[in-house]
Amino acid sequence: MPALRFKMCRLLPGNVRNKELFRIQCRILRRLRKKRRSMKINHFSLRKNLNSNIKSQTTRKLPLYYGDLPIREMHRGRERTSYIPFLLNQETRLDVILARLYFSNTFPQARQPISHRRVCVNNGLISITHLKVSHGDLISFPENDARTRGEEIRRSFYIDISVEKIIGQFLPVRIWRRTKTEWFRLLKTQRGCHLLLKSRFLKELRSSMQEEDLERTKKFGSAKVCLGSSFAEHNRMKRICFI
Repeated sequence: MPALRFKMCRLLPGNVRNKELFRIQCRILRRLRKKRRSMKINHFSLRKNLNSNIKSQTTRKLPLYYGDLPIREMHRGRERTSYIPFLLNQETRLDVILARLYFSNTFPQARQPISHRRVCVNNGLISITHLKVSHGDLISFPENDARTRGEEIRRSFYIDISVEKIIGQFLPVRIWRRTKTEWFRLLKTQRGCHLLLKSRFLKELRSSMQEEDLERTKKFGSAKVCLGSSFAEHNRMKRICFI
C-alpha cells in the first residue's frame, strides 16, 4: 500500500475529534476519511486488479522460460478455464522433452539438433522445434548421432557426479570456486581422467572414505552405504566413455 501524503493528524496530541482544528487539518482528515471509505468500497475491485497484475506478470515470464510462446492461446479460452492445461501442453513439446531427458542442458540447445533435422519422431526426421509429442511416440536419433549423444549424456552425468558430489564436498569453498571450471575441463578428456585417478588429493580422499565406510559398517552393522564404490564407478565409466 503506498504511503499517505499527509500525516499531520498523527502529530497532533490528544484526541483529534474533540479538539478544535485548523481548516487545513480538517481538510486532511476529510480526505483521509473519504479515502478509507473508498478503499472499503473498492476492496473487491482492488483484489481483481491484483489478480490481473499477477496473471500479466506470469504471461511475461513464460516466454522467457519456454522461448517463443503463443500467449494468445491462453486468452482465447473462457475465464473459468485455468492455465494448468496450457502449461502441461508446453511440457509435451519436443524441445522441452529433450531437455527434461537430459539430452541437452537448456531449451536452446535442444532446439538446435531439431532444427538441423537430427531428431526422429516415430522414425521420421523432424525440423519443428515446438512439435507436440503425444503418449507412445518414439523419439530417436540417427545412428551416428545416437552414439555421440549417448557418450555425451554418460559423460555429463559422470562429470556432474564426480565433480559436484565427490570433489566439491571435500574442498574448501574458496578453492572450490576457482578450480570448479578446471575440474570440468579436465574430466572431459581421457588424460584428465587418468590424472584424476593418480592425483594425491583423490588418493587421500579414497583412504579417508574407506575408513569412514569401515566405521559405519562397525557402527550400523550393514555395508549398504559404501562411498568407496564411487571410485569403482569412476573406473567403469572411464572405460565406457573413452573406448
